[in-house]
Amino acid sequence: MTDRTGQVAVVFLSQRREGNDDAYGAAAVAMEALAADQPGYCGVDSARGADGFGITVSWWADETAAVAWRQHPVHAVIRDAG
Repeated sequence: MTDRTGQVAVVFLSQRREGNDDAYGAAAVAMEALAADQPGYCGVDSARGADGFGITVSWWADETAAVAWRQHPVHAVIRDAG
C-alpha cells in the first residue's frame, strides 16, 4: 500500500453509457497519460462496477498541483465532454 500522507485526492465519478465504451476507454487512457506527465502527479486508483458506475481517484503532491490538473485545457475539454 502506498503512503498517501499529505497528498491531495481528486475524485471523479462516472457512469458509462451503453455503446460508448470505446470512446470512454480511449479518453480515460489519454487522461491518465496526460495526468502522469503533470508536475505533482502521484498516481491514480480506479474501480468500476458491472452497472458501469466508476470512481477514479488521482493523487497529487499538493493543492497547487491538483488545481493545475483541473485547469489543464485538454483535461477540461475531455472532462466537460463526459
